[in-house]
Amino acid sequence: ECYCGNALINGPALAAESQCDKACSGNPTQKCGGASRMTIFATGNLTVLDVPVPQKTNLPGKWEYKGCLSEGVGRRVWKYQTILTKTNSATECLSRCSEFGFMAGGMEYGTECFCGDVVDIETASATVRPENECKTVCPGDQRYYCGGGGRLTWYAWSLDDPLYKWTYASGNDAGQYRFFVPGVVVPLLTTLGVNGKVQFIEKAGTGPPNSTGAFELDPSLAGDFSKAWRTMRGLKTDVFCSAGMTLPDKAGRQINVGGWSGTSTFGIRLYTPDGSPGTASINDWQENAAEIKLQKGRWYPSGMIMSNGSMLIVGGQDGSNGAPVPSLEILPRVGGVIEMDWLRRTDPYNLYPFIFVLPGGGIFAGYFNEARILDPATFETIRTLPQIPGNVNNPNAGRTYPLEGAAMMFPQYAPYSDPVSEAVSLDNDLD
Repeated sequence: ECYCGNALINGPALAAESQCDKACSGNPTQKCGGASRMTIFATGNLTVLDVPVPQKTNLPGKWEYKGCLSEGVGRRVWKYQTILTKTNSATECLSRCSEFGFMAGGMEYGTECFCGDVVDIETASATVRPENECKTVCPGDQRYYCGGGGRLTWYAWSLDDPLYKWTYASGNDAGQYRFFVPGVVVPLLTTLGVNGKVQFIEKAGTGPPNSTGAFELDPSLAGDFSKAWRTMRGLKTDVFCSAGMTLPDKAGRQINVGGWSGTSTFGIRLYTPDGSPGTASINDWQENAAEIKLQKGRWYPSGMIMSNGSMLIVGGQDGSNGAPVPSLEILPRVGGVIEMDWLRRTDPYNLYPFIFVLPGGGIFAGYFNEARILDPATFETIRTLPQIPGNVNNPNAGRTYPLEGAAMMFPQYAPYSDPVSEAVSLDNDLD
């Protein structure tokens, strides 16, 4: 028998050399171990490891060892899995989990790292098992066990010092959720108008038969369904996957650009809010592609009001799952479109890119797993920002559509000296 490795494992003891008394089959003049005995050779310092145990000390952060879990039949306790064939250990796995905000995690079958929340254990009908059922050695640290077949060596972050704490307002500050008024549409875009009413537009065909695709709600009349809702008209093309903005003018006009396919991808639609709470509105949407349209057809573009009042339209595709439109354009039209290599390079995972005017100057652009700051005059890159983290089982995952993330800027308060902050969410399981 011939064995190879980087260390002696399972707590071997030094035996008398005379007990290695078996002649080697390839050279009878040499000795090749004996009964339960090994003749050992090493090229450097020899590492001897004790019998493995679950790692209970020297854990990262505030992690605490909890025991051995059996997963429910055909069910994972935690869905966020990373395979670490050479490096898996409690330290490696749990550091990943806490970095992404998970307060429970564990290792299974040596190479598998899972992250999630403690509540998932009950949901998955997992059960506590004897510790000796989690006896697969960690490839990243052979002193310890990393679960077993269908068994998790699991840990939880200490509740004495949680990774995050939620605070909740009370009384009038907390507000409330309640049934307000029956709806008439599943909206694509919802906008609070300057007239105190709420405008809804829908993807064509998702509402009632012969729907106009546009409605306005007067919250002050919520007690009277027939008066609260107004059917709007004027949309000529499908607004599905379009972008919407409110113009910085006294009228608070709303603009909607892009759309589903064909002519609708070039669409520019305008609505000027009128009326007031309790007073009827009569204005409708206006759209006429023969008079005004985008320079490029765009499905899933983003729109942003620039600091000078112009509108920046970014990215998209030329129709549903079509060719990329990796460019910018300005409304009202100023020159032609401007091609962006970073949009072309990251297609199709950059739709509905995140764009914001920064208080200190420049435009933030976030797309896929990248971000940069653009010059608002030339749109050249001023600064390339660090990669946006993905998810725990794929740090390179993206966040913009079709990867289903969202972004928002946090408000700033006087004297406006704090750094600006932005939240970018992620909701995908793609690798």
